Amino acid sequence: MKSINQKELTRSERKLLFACLIFLMSFMFILLFRNRFAVVDHGINVWIPSIHSGALTNIALAVSFAFDTYSLLAITLGISAYLFFKNYRAESLLLLGTMGGDALLVAAFKSLVIHLDL
Repeated sequence: MKSINQKELTRSERKLLFACLIFLMSFMFILLFRNRFAVVDHGINVWIPSIHSGALTNIALAVSFAFDTYSLLAITLGISAYLFFKNYRAESLLLLGTMGGDALLVAAFKSLVIHLDL
């Protein structure tokens, strides 16, 4: 017999609890293997110059330009305008808000990293 203070978790509460546990376990995993990540990072930094070529540099520059914050904002404006005129106004505003927030966060974190010299 259950007491009044006990309640079963709803499905959404169980999902939230599961997500929190996954994030906690991921954080613990990163803390536990932090030194190993530094070794892998060093290995990659040593390996990358060995595959340096003109073609790969051009591909990297193209990817860098395509996924630059300003390029993504321009694409977002186009998609949002299309959605807005197709009567998907809520989705259009949601897309603009999320991409605008993303641009602000990227700029803030870049500024933070530059100023803290991380």
